[in-house]
Amino acid sequence: AMKAAMPLTHLMAEAGYRFYLVGGVVRDTLSGHSFLGGETDLDCTTDAVPTEVLRVVAPVASVVWTQGQRFGTIGCVVEGQDFEITTHRGDSYDPASRKPKVVFGTDVIKDLYRRDFTINAIAVDCFNDTIVDPCDGRSDLKAGLLRTPLDPRISFGEDPLRMLRAARFIAGYDLEPTRTLTQAVASMGDRLDIVSRERIREELQKLWLLDEPVRGLNFLLQTGLLSRLLPEIVSDQHTRRTEDSQPGEGNIGSLGRVLASIDLEIDLRWAAVLADVSIQVALDRLRDLHVSAVSMKKIKSLLTGLDTVKSAPHKEVDVRRLVYDHPFDIDRIIALARAIAVSKNASTAKINRLCATLSSLRQQEDLSCLDSPLDGRQVMKVLDMKPGPQVGRALDFLRELAFKTGPLTIQEATSALHHWRNSQSDLVK
Repeated sequence: AMKAAMPLTHLMAEAGYRFYLVGGVVRDTLSGHSFLGGETDLDCTTDAVPTEVLRVVAPVASVVWTQGQRFGTIGCVVEGQDFEITTHRGDSYDPASRKPKVVFGTDVIKDLYRRDFTINAIAVDCFNDTIVDPCDGRSDLKAGLLRTPLDPRISFGEDPLRMLRAARFIAGYDLEPTRTLTQAVASMGDRLDIVSRERIREELQKLWLLDEPVRGLNFLLQTGLLSRLLPEIVSDQHTRRTEDSQPGEGNIGSLGRVLASIDLEIDLRWAAVLADVSIQVALDRLRDLHVSAVSMKKIKSLLTGLDTVKSAPHKEVDVRRLVYDHPFDIDRIIALARAIAVSKNASTAKINRLCATLSSLRQQEDLSCLDSPLDGRQVMKVLDMKPGPQVGRALDFLRELAFKTGPLTIQEATSALHHWRNSQSDLVK
C-alpha cells in the first residue's frame, strides 16, 4: 500500500501537505487478515482541502471523481490504483439531519478521533512510514475489542449507522464490544430512523455477506436493532407454518449457520434471512429497504421455490415443473433448503429424494427444453385454429404433457395436439 501511494505522497509533499493511509488497509495489515475481501481502493487523509487535492492529483490521475467533494473526499486512479482522499475533518452533526455538516481541519489526531471505531482510527504517515494511533486501536485489535474513539453516545449520535456497522466488525473480526458501546446501541436504536434506508440496506448486506455473521446477528438481536429493522425474523407474528420453522430468538443461531453454509451471493442470502416469513412480508420489507426491482424478482423466485421444495416433491412430474418454474435457481434453492434443514437438525430425507429424482432426470433428458417445441402460430397451423383462448390452452396442454413425460419433439407435440383436439380438448381449462 505504501508503495502504491508513493506517487501521490511525493506530489502532496511537493505541494506542502501531509498524506496518510488510514482505515481498512491499515487495520487489515495490522490484523493480518481481511473480511472485506475484494475492496482494492486505498483510503487516505490529508490536511489539503478538496480543491487543493483536486489540483494536485488531476495532472497524474487517469480518472477523477468528485461526487464526494462536498464531504471532503476526492476519488482518483493513479497508476492503476484507486484512491479515496479525504480532508482531515471534525464533523458536527445536526441531530435531526441525515447528513453531516463537514468542518475541515488540519490535525490528523482530531480527524482520527472523529472516526467510527478505534480499530479504524489508525493512520500511517506516508512521509516517514510511522503509525499514528492516538486511540490505541492496535491494542484493541490485539485484545479483540470493539470500542469507539469518543464516548459511544457521541460517535453514534454523529452517525447512527455506526451502530449497525458495529455488528459487521464484531462478526468479521470476532471482536467483543465494550459494555458502554453495547449499552449505547441498546438505548439509541431510534436514532436509526434518520438514516436513509439505502445506507441501512447496504450495511445489512455487508453483514449478510460475511463468512460467519452469527456474532453480528446476535449483537443486533441483543441491542434491539434487529427487532427494529427486521421484526419478522425475531417474532412468530408472520412466520410460515412449516414443519421445520422455529421462530423467535432461537432462529438467530440457525440463521447464522445457514448464511455461513451457502454461497456468497446477496440475493440468495436475503432469501435465507427471509426464509421463515411469508413472501408478501418479505417483499414488503425489501421494498422498504429500497432493494432493486431486479433483486426483488430474484429473491421472490428463490423464496417461491423454497416453499415448493419444503413440500418435498419427488415425483418426476413435480420435479420437472419445479425446474421449469426456476430454471436458473433450482440448485441454489435446493442448497438453501438443505442448509435450513441441517441448521435446525431437521431430516433431509425428503430433499435427498428430490435430488435423486432430479439427478436421474438430468441424466435422461434435457430439462432446459420443457417448454412447447411449437409456438402459437405453429399450434394454430397444426389445429387449423384462429387466434383465441384455445391457443393458450393448447400450449398449456403441451407444457403439462412435457412435465409428465419429459421434453417433446415437434412430431410428438403435433401428434399430441391432434389427440387433444379430437378426444381431450377439455382436459386443460
